[in-house]
Amino acid sequence: MQSLLCIGTFRFNCFLFILVAVVFNNPTDSGAVQLTQQNIDMTLASNELVFINFYADWCRFSNMLMPIYDEAAEEVAKDFPEAGKVVMGKVDCEKESSVASRFHITKYPTLKVIILTNYIK
Repeated sequence: MQSLLCIGTFRFNCFLFILVAVVFNNPTDSGAVQLTQQNIDMTLASNELVFINFYADWCRFSNMLMPIYDEAAEEVAKDFPEAGKVVMGKVDCEKESSVASRFHITKYPTLKVIILTNYIK
């Protein structure tokens, strides 16, 4: 009986650990700002330079770029802490298809730099 109780406690602890790991490991929490239809216009209007990564979760190359891009975004946020200067953002093109079509995105990942609302490929 004691061994069954120990196994049950172990299973519960493993389940609890996995649950906490999944809840607190959110890949969208990074230096890169998640851009959506609701916030992209305000982000573009309120910053001098916006560097955007247009990605798709199913794309192998997007997945390879994402950790590098997020790390770079964190460094840029440290180097340019003042608001309105430089922002590195990312757009999930599967969820935000209207934003992707607005910027003529057909391949993933696509990087674009937007300076004072004029974009450069």
